[in-house]
Amino acid sequence: MAAVDSYAQNKYTGIWKHEIKPGEKLANISTNFGVNVADILKANKLSTENIDTLTTLKIPVAYVSRSAYKRKGNYLLHRIGKKEQLHQLAKRYQSNVAFLLKINKLRDNSLGKLKYLLVPNTMLLRRLSISRYFALGYYAGNDYTGKINVNYNFLGRIIINKETIKPPFRNVTRFHASLGYRHDLGEYFYKNIDRFEIRKQMSYNFSRFFSGFLYSSFRSQFLNSYLYYNGTKTMVSAPFSPAYAHFSLGPSFIGDSFNIDLSLYEFKTTFVSNQKLYERKDVVFGVEQGKMFYTEHGVSLRADVYYFSGEKWNVQSNFYSFYNKNGFELEFRGDLSYRLTRFLNLSVFLEAYYDPEVYDFFQFQNRISFGVSYHTRRMQ
Repeated sequence: MAAVDSYAQNKYTGIWKHEIKPGEKLANISTNFGVNVADILKANKLSTENIDTLTTLKIPVAYVSRSAYKRKGNYLLHRIGKKEQLHQLAKRYQSNVAFLLKINKLRDNSLGKLKYLLVPNTMLLRRLSISRYFALGYYAGNDYTGKINVNYNFLGRIIINKETIKPPFRNVTRFHASLGYRHDLGEYFYKNIDRFEIRKQMSYNFSRFFSGFLYSSFRSQFLNSYLYYNGTKTMVSAPFSPAYAHFSLGPSFIGDSFNIDLSLYEFKTTFVSNQKLYERKDVVFGVEQGKMFYTEHGVSLRADVYYFSGEKWNVQSNFYSFYNKNGFELEFRGDLSYRLTRFLNLSVFLEAYYDPEVYDFFQFQNRISFGVSYHTRRMQ
């Protein structure tokens, strides 16, 4: 089957005719090409996302140019020059012949009379996304004693993600902060929801699906947290008490809807700087009184799975496991959200974790919340 050729939409953007597979949805096509659903609807003069009766779809794709890295999209249109061969273009765009044959639906390496070739957008230099979320929610889980507890909460969250790509290197920096208030409906009362985390991951891509990585992160909180019980107020955590620093390296496996990091070596440090936490304990968060930190060495596994269905449903989950000769710890987070309008969404959040150095029982929490979210993304 020959490639479907391109024709111009404007000076900078062409139109690629995509052959729709049976059962393929517009949202999946949008994600694959990195093109907004609204732009695809506009190019095809459609008023609905239903494409069940269509066989082809027009996809706006930027032409290769010096300014192409400023343009959104996972692919570019390369104008084929005289005597250019497929293997040369594969090398130029950090890809391989088999992949170019697949996305262009070519039977062999001959470019024939084609004018344009669809190629990976390896010219993307920087991508910045910012997500903000404010919600009122209902929470259920176990408390510091292991008993089941429920509460209501207000929560504000911001996520800033910056990605820099210079093939074959990729650099991702992520900042995540949550700040809120929760009131328990049982015996206990907690003052606030408080957490911030900075992550940085550098990777070298050996292929589209396999890379090596270096990972580092730091996590703590902004304010003091207290436990109120029977009229007694007890500090349970504070800024940098605890704080967690991680450093790891290993191979990474990448798919269309998942990312798995297998750390062959992880160095983990737990800090406790506020001595008020030791009023009734000799060891807090695994750190002995009189010491400022505790270090561990081991192996770990991180897995991220994500799924999008149209513009409405969004499922994301994260799994982390750390193991060494002293034991293991597990952590899981899952978030299912449904977008009611452009800004309003309903979400169900589940978290479960086990760390014997902190608590000797399995902890969990689930939260149902209704909130306002706003997401921006731009290329630099």
